[in-house]
Amino acid sequence: TPNTIRCVTINVGGLTEYKLHHVLAQAQHANWDIITLIDARLSIDDAPAINRATKAEGYNSHVSDVRSTTEKTIRIGGQVMLIAIRLGRARKFTSDPSGLGIISRARLQLGKRKVQIIGTYWPIPSEESTGGLHSHLERWLNSTDGQLEPMEYVQNRISMLVDKHDSQAGNSTIIMGDMNATLDGRATHACLPEFMERCKLRSTHVGPAP
Repeated sequence: TPNTIRCVTINVGGLTEYKLHHVLAQAQHANWDIITLIDARLSIDDAPAINRATKAEGYNSHVSDVRSTTEKTIRIGGQVMLIAIRLGRARKFTSDPSGLGIISRARLQLGKRKVQIIGTYWPIPSEESTGGLHSHLERWLNSTDGQLEPMEYVQNRISMLVDKHDSQAGNSTIIMGDMNATLDGRATHACLPEFMERCKLRSTHVGPAP
């Protein structure tokens, strides 16, 4: 319908030129509106080349800057948000301060509506790995004066963004990403249903992209 926004999330495990080409080809074919590419592992220096490629296919791109996590300049996490040019230019694209691209946000003016788009990647704890996203986020949190656990940080920050934006009449929020969670609570993060209730969210998930 004219009021429907088709949103798609893909965990790309490191965005390459080859992967971006195939994402854009599918986006054109399926007429996707907003695409969040999770675990893109890019820095802000990659943004100009990404934007040139996406603009040629009808999308503005927004890259969350991921800082190198080792002296070998290995990156982990991060997002690229693609928004169809026909929807207009996003305002105030920002990423959370962790430098890991855990949460990104953009705002769109769609007619009289102000829509906030939040992309998020919920890390999985692993006892075997100290190089995973969860471990890096945990270390960053420990380097600050905060006392939050990784998932407390993620959910509290998203909740704050939703509450602030949606408190104004006519505003709405779309949350998309890889949450490593299911609505029935059987995946790693069983807290998703409770989190959705807390933020007054409802699911519009319709299954994998065709």
